[in-house]
Amino acid sequence: MQRKLRTKVVFSIVCLSILLITGSLTQLRAHDPKPVLRSIYAAPMAVVTFYQVKPGSEENFINAMVSSGPYNRVLYGFANERILQTVSASTEETNFISFARYYDKATADFIDTQRNPAISAFLQKAPLRVDANLIEHELADWGWEKGTEQSVLHIRPLMNEDIFARNISSLSFFKAGYTGQVGMIEVMPANKQLTEIRDNLGSRRGLSGASILSTGSGLIVYSEYFKTPAEAAARRVSIADSNVNGAQVAVVVQNYVAR
Repeated sequence: MQRKLRTKVVFSIVCLSILLITGSLTQLRAHDPKPVLRSIYAAPMAVVTFYQVKPGSEENFINAMVSSGPYNRVLYGFANERILQTVSASTEETNFISFARYYDKATADFIDTQRNPAISAFLQKAPLRVDANLIEHELADWGWEKGTEQSVLHIRPLMNEDIFARNISSLSFFKAGYTGQVGMIEVMPANKQLTEIRDNLGSRRGLSGASILSTGSGLIVYSEYFKTPAEAAARRVSIADSNVNGAQVAVVVQNYVAR
């Protein structure tokens, strides 16, 4: 009788141990940030949308953007959206920018059909959307923070997986959930070469990371910074006849993946 009881106790302890170990491993996997970072890093396309919001409607606009966008939808074609607010000198200027990463154009189109009617009441004019395909990322290390020489890596999607295994660059650029950082959209002149853009980004102290993308007719860059480049603060985008030119510095006010 005692032997049977002892056997049952031992069996119960073994089962409980297995459950605790399995639960711990599951919890560790649930808090592993790498799957989200990798999803954002690998997304092959982005949609950049410029908005001119009516004065006084900024809060309502942001709420409508989030509630009608991909945040509350499980969409496998969506990776990440960052909504940036500019400090506009004039009500005639673009004052919000969405930079959203996707895995397919159909998902981006679906989001616009859901979102545009919900935000139209807060806009001064129709938004301008620019589609672009990812070429590469530029990731800085911690040189600016440590006061040492800054190094920048050129990262191609799905071709440089070692950035997730080795501590060779900052991955802050891919992190979702963080807001308050400075971002910049730059629409490059048609004659701007990729090598020139790389060199320019690499020389910017305080760079967190950047994505270089092709619109088909030219290149566009989205970058974020630990410290705003002094020469960029006064730059503005100009929109005429559905064409965007120039650059715009803004602050990230929303940064999310689907939940």
